[in-house]
Amino acid sequence: MRIRQSISMVRADAMSLALAAVLLLSLLGGSAAQFFEQCNQVRGETLRLHIVANSDTDEDQRQKLLVRDALLREYAPLLSQADNVEAAESFAGFLLGAIHRTAEKTLREDGCEDPVTVSLTRMYFDTRTYDEGITLPAGEYTALRVVIGSGGGHNWWCVMYPPLCLPAAVADGEAGRVEREIEALSDQPGYQARFAVVEWAEKLRARFG
Repeated sequence: MRIRQSISMVRADAMSLALAAVLLLSLLGGSAAQFFEQCNQVRGETLRLHIVANSDTDEDQRQKLLVRDALLREYAPLLSQADNVEAAESFAGFLLGAIHRTAEKTLREDGCEDPVTVSLTRMYFDTRTYDEGITLPAGEYTALRVVIGSGGGHNWWCVMYPPLCLPAAVADGEAGRVEREIEALSDQPGYQARFAVVEWAEKLRARFG
């Protein structure tokens, strides 16, 4: 009986939150649905790099950045040449073994014996903003994920496709189009409130499926 009551309460809470999200969207204007669709499109056309440190000690965080630098140097230029996100994901999957070896070699040369796990996975991200002011909406993305040791420390992330990990890179073709779509999300009136509603809705989706 208690379990059924708990399930009913969870469902009721989810319904209340969903209705509140709908109300907020209506207050944001008729273009809110279009904004949601643009966010969905950006998530589907983006490949992220996600590196998680062993812990939050200064040493572990420093080694995380060493791995970051090595991976960006070796693989970001290669992935940036992909014709589209599907090709970038396929290439990243092909390179998983090499990426693992590069990350492990970087740590061993620094005297670190922590194991490394590398995977291409779907995972949830909160809303995040680059230093340049480019904001990525919350939700599930495909990510090249590198976990050092226990993975208990703060993470570092960037976008491998389109090549936002490379500040000097000038994306053209399909990558350039996706980059412009990402930038356009932050150019719309009231975008901060809209990103907040998107994050709320995506957290509900991630929690309750």
